[in-house]
Amino acid sequence: MIKFSLEMLWSERRKVYGLCTSMVMTLSICLLFLQFLMNPNLTQKITSIDIFQFSETFCISLFGLFILAVCVSLICYSCNYYMKLHAREIGMVKMAGFSQGKIVLYQLIQMITIMVVSVIITFCLSLVTTPIFLTIVYRYCHIHQNVFYFNTRLFSMIGILVVCILIILIGMQINYINNNSLSSLIKDKYITTQKEDHRVFIIPDYIYILGYFLGLYAMYVGEELDAGFAIASCIGAISAYGLFYYFIPHTLNEMVDSLNLKGEDTIVLGDLALFMQQSKLLIVFIMLAVILIPTFIFSSLHMKMLHIALHIGAVLINFVLCLSVVSRFDIDALEKKEHFKNLCKMGLTNKEVKKISYKEGNGFYIVLWIFAGIYILSIACTFLIRASIDLGLVGIVLLEFIVPYGMAEFIVYLKKRGQNYELHGN
Repeated sequence: MIKFSLEMLWSERRKVYGLCTSMVMTLSICLLFLQFLMNPNLTQKITSIDIFQFSETFCISLFGLFILAVCVSLICYSCNYYMKLHAREIGMVKMAGFSQGKIVLYQLIQMITIMVVSVIITFCLSLVTTPIFLTIVYRYCHIHQNVFYFNTRLFSMIGILVVCILIILIGMQINYINNNSLSSLIKDKYITTQKEDHRVFIIPDYIYILGYFLGLYAMYVGEELDAGFAIASCIGAISAYGLFYYFIPHTLNEMVDSLNLKGEDTIVLGDLALFMQQSKLLIVFIMLAVILIPTFIFSSLHMKMLHIALHIGAVLINFVLCLSVVSRFDIDALEKKEHFKNLCKMGLTNKEVKKISYKEGNGFYIVLWIFAGIYILSIACTFLIRASIDLGLVGIVLLEFIVPYGMAEFIVYLKKRGQNYELHGN
């Protein structure tokens, strides 16, 4: 079993790169932020007073948990994509007469191998990333200590995290097998239709719009620019879930039904509505990052350790979220592959189908730039007017948001450009 599982993993190694990259990213980021919790030069013990007073050390700990949640979501997206790529392989193993237990063991062997390789790569990278990370933090905080800080507690915590991630991934794979029949595993499964609304109590779509603008209103009427300001503004992030899952898809579908659109535009709006629903959790994370991180950066000028941690976290977390969006587009391309090939069968050229795919990607990013941009600009303007913060700091925070998402949009464009939907490719 072990030999067969490893041979299959090696033969399909190109399909593992995305999942391995996500694991390395997650472990590397966690290893860096554990420095704030376990490096004696950067941290102090958290007490009950720190929790009640929302102290600097406690804020860093909460921020680390938020980063971990985002990293785990990236791994889940990558694992979802990995399972879809390997569905046929699992189906063939199932057809060969393997029992449920043996299939789980087959996947466990492969996942442990992937995890071991990811851990080795992470530790090798840490020999470079940790000194760079500590150099930046030490210089900003005027600390004169050795930048090569490693201890057994760091690696033991990473070991616990690895085990937890492994359990999550195996659970996802077992659930995927149980929820898909043998025929659907062997035959590629494509999702090109939106989920039906089975809610018992249906919230009107306009409520989500009101919630979004209520978050903006809370920024301008609040008297204090502190954590309470951010929490009140998070109403907008929660409302973004409803906007992307209900309001925008419903609006796009209504446009398709009521407006006299070209056939190409009808397909684009339908595909975009479906993608919006599938990306709802990502949008919540992005909106939370857009609201919380700039707010705490602007509010933490008097706390050097938290301030530099937030800047580093902003770069890393936006990078991780961008990778998650790219992974979501990879899954979308896989699920809609047959959909696009059917458009070619209907007479559209490969160039015309690619144009439809481009418009879907551009439409998503336009909506994202608008809804997230309004919030980050509103936060920046509020602090500029009421707290007289430095304009250069605002520019840095905006770049920490614009650069990663601009790069991700370009990567998605290049991936879509490389797709081929011509009939001879079947």
